[in-house]
Amino acid sequence: MKILLIDDEPKVAAAISRDLREQLHSVAVANDGSKGYRMVRGDHYDLIILDINVLSTGILEACKKIRELDQHLPIVMLSSPGGDYGKEDALKCGADEFLTKPVKFTELLDRVNMMMHREHKEQEIPEQRVYRLDDLELDTDRKVVTRHGRYIHLSTREFLLLELLMKNQDRVLSRAFIAETVWGTSVKPKSNVVDVYINYLRTKIDKGHSKHLIHTVTGMGYIFKKETRYKLNSAHK
Repeated sequence: MKILLIDDEPKVAAAISRDLREQLHSVAVANDGSKGYRMVRGDHYDLIILDINVLSTGILEACKKIRELDQHLPIVMLSSPGGDYGKEDALKCGADEFLTKPVKFTELLDRVNMMMHREHKEQEIPEQRVYRLDDLELDTDRKVVTRHGRYIHLSTREFLLLELLMKNQDRVLSRAFIAETVWGTSVKPKSNVVDVYINYLRTKIDKGHSKHLIHTVTGMGYIFKKETRYKLNSAHK
């Protein structure tokens, strides 16, 4: 599970993130609300942990904005005893759970696991087998891709990348999220493998067609959608 921890106390953030990583979670850390909000906008996270006492960095406003971005993203709020803000404030700004520091890690982990289990149950739907957009079709069972009825040969990585894009139609995916999902930990941070494989797909999927389906959103990543033009500073290369 990929978690974003927003906390301006380095020692507390280091301890929580270390314990979560020991449970095989991926953890990113932001030391203020504005940075945390920008990270949520540019990447995918399964859960957010916020420290409500980061008052000077707009934590409450960041919580509200994050909730506006995603109505279903689980948010846990942490607060010190006797702080200026409490559970009611946390819930008003969009948090799902509220814990008072110092937090026992076992309690935090139980709350995180409970929230993720609840989230998965609420969103549980039959797995889709065939994805379609315009005249492009991807069959996950037969591992077959066609466009306008013509078979398209893809390598294993190309197929996984296209499947990820088609599962997230109309959603901007960051390069980091794509790399982690398709390649896992084998990709180096500065690698351009995502861009290379996007170009491979464009050659096989879009070349020769008037409607391009793979679009670049400058500074953010890629989006898979039907329109030939995307308004958020996109460019098709």
